[in-house]
Amino acid sequence: VAPDFVRLVLGERWEPPTPVLQLMALAMAIHSMIAFGTTVLIARDRTGAVLRFNVVEVVVIMGALAIGLQWGMTGVAAAYVAAIAVTRSTLAWYTARSLEVPTAAFVRSFAGVVQAAVAMALVAWAFRAMLLEAGAPAALRLALVPLAGAATYLPLCLWRSPELRSLALGACSGWLARRQGRVALDRL
Repeated sequence: VAPDFVRLVLGERWEPPTPVLQLMALAMAIHSMIAFGTTVLIARDRTGAVLRFNVVEVVVIMGALAIGLQWGMTGVAAAYVAAIAVTRSTLAWYTARSLEVPTAAFVRSFAGVVQAAVAMALVAWAFRAMLLEAGAPAALRLALVPLAGAATYLPLCLWRSPELRSLALGACSGWLARRQGRVALDRL
């Protein structure tokens, strides 16, 4: 939705850096998938490892940004995505190792969410392309594409991630129980 968002919310003068916004969104998605890694390591009293990781990550990012400079702002953003993908994958591996969880099991634990996210991105991309082909205005695309993404992501996430499905069902049953309790009190 970045092109439509930029055009409608930020204005036409911000359209040239739209690819940068898209790449930064991807970088943040990668970053957020393992953001808990440093917290886990700190909780396991591995603060020295966190410090070393952060120093190495900064060096890797700075090197990647220097390389990306030759391709301009978009090159810098793409280099940042690549650097984050490498460093955060390493952090995921080290976190799994620190928890004494096999890396494959660690990756499987959030594979369903990643699969749902990839499917959502593909559906959103195809739906936006279809709306563009149909001549739908940018405001309509900006409203409908996220809805199509959510309508894809939520059921797929619940299907592909048993842990999230259990959490969601527990939250819903708790809400229903509280709701029924309030209704019963209202009748008194």
